[in-house]
Amino acid sequence: MGRNKAVSATWPGNIMYRKVVQDNLHRYIEARRLSLGWIEKTLISLEILQILKNEYGSRFLSRNQSNWVAIDDAEA
Repeated sequence: MGRNKAVSATWPGNIMYRKVVQDNLHRYIEARRLSLGWIEKTLISLEILQILKNEYGSRFLSRNQSNWVAIDDAEA
């Protein structure tokens, strides 16, 4: 959840994140055409989150005052 693009562009976790998102982008775009597309898009986003956590051990971080802390799935 950081904002520093110079670091985020080269950080291995962010590179993996962008790859997994890109791999699922066609499904997300196709979901916009469905009448209940917002449900499908939400499910795709949750699947991406689970792929990152289960297959790569990823976590999402947020700055808490002066420290970085892992956030829960709902916030991610």
